[in-house]
Amino acid sequence: MTRIWMILSLCLWIFITSYRSNAVQSDIDCLRSIKQSLQDPENLLSSWDFSNSTEGFICRFTGVECWHPDESRVLNIYLSDMGLKGQFPLGLKNCTSLTGLDLSSNKLEGSLPANMSDIVGYITSLDLSSNNFVGRTGSLYKATLEDGTHLMIKRLQDTQHSEKEFASEMATLGSVKHRNLVPLLGFCVAKQERFLVYKYMANGTLHDNLHPVEEGKHMEWSLRLKAALGAAKGFAWLHHNCNPRILHRNISSKCILLDQEFDARISDFGLARLMNPVDTHLSTFVNGEFGDIGYVAPEYARTLVATPKGDVYSFGVVLLEIVTGEKPTHVSKAPETFRGNLVEWISDLSTESKLHDAIDVSLVGKGYDKEVFQVLKVACSCVLPAHKERPTMFEVYQLLRAIGEKYHFSTFDEILMPTDNGDAGDIELIVARETIRKK
Repeated sequence: MTRIWMILSLCLWIFITSYRSNAVQSDIDCLRSIKQSLQDPENLLSSWDFSNSTEGFICRFTGVECWHPDESRVLNIYLSDMGLKGQFPLGLKNCTSLTGLDLSSNKLEGSLPANMSDIVGYITSLDLSSNNFVGRTGSLYKATLEDGTHLMIKRLQDTQHSEKEFASEMATLGSVKHRNLVPLLGFCVAKQERFLVYKYMANGTLHDNLHPVEEGKHMEWSLRLKAALGAAKGFAWLHHNCNPRILHRNISSKCILLDQEFDARISDFGLARLMNPVDTHLSTFVNGEFGDIGYVAPEYARTLVATPKGDVYSFGVVLLEIVTGEKPTHVSKAPETFRGNLVEWISDLSTESKLHDAIDVSLVGKGYDKEVFQVLKVACSCVLPAHKERPTMFEVYQLLRAIGEKYHFSTFDEILMPTDNGDAGDIELIVARETIRKK
């Protein structure tokens, strides 16, 4: 009997040793592939020297955090703002223990891989912002005409509609007009290429204003609240007053643009209808079919159907960004041991009755603490796990309007009282309709 136990113990030891060795080598190959695939003009990855074979040597690489300092299993990779160039590093799939990845504020470009969920399957914190990646709906360009006029040009990604179908969709989107939507001025078709022409927005995206590359620069509260109210008005109009009613399905702080007066203008509304249908599995969400990482409503992973309350959840995350100044997938103020996203951090603080700790320090003590906290409470109601408990977009707009009443923001195009309860039900929603047909 003793001999059998000795043999079993030996087999188990060999298995564990072999597994650990394979895992360690896989992580080393992962980092080697990343370095080989990226250009490093500032030589900030000079510490990534693979000539060393000591256990845990990769844990001393710049931007690399391991599960244990003496074991070459990568936990997090932080390579933000390092001037890196190239495409998304596919070798990341070999970092099988990776839970956090930050490649933000570099000069990376190209299309994100279609099998993103396979590559970053266990990552809980992902930041690819402020690069030049092509998203689900395509690339955005700034065009300057001879008279100095600026336009925004959206080059669509992977749309398979015929020219006639595309023109029909453009006629529908072109008729959707509201002061809080980015005006669609026209479109162009050239063989398989599809371009949309929009009015240029002078102050860029809400995302870039909330998360500037330049340290010490903070967006004023009145401008944050103005953007929140304008965006809420636009989304409420799309949900409740537009004909046909439209789900955005890809709400983030990047799709909210700011004009010269910092009025919010929503972009990309209706574009989900122009994109290729994709397989209905989890990668759908990771690839952006139902939104960017950090903004996707939790029920989408179960239902695979877009709903108004899913849009409300995504907008709630935007409101959390506005109040906290944090990014959806990386919370800088959270403890080092925290591995969740912004919504999970807020949930933890709420449980501990410490919600005030979430507020952006640049907003504290400026005379509008009560307003900031009221918006935070609205945001929390939007990101409730149970979708039926979330407010409608019209209710969100009404709440924000009441909070910002003293600022006398523009009251044009007021939203009519909706006749529905804000759930998808039998309402004809031009994005949800397609999804339901596929079930």
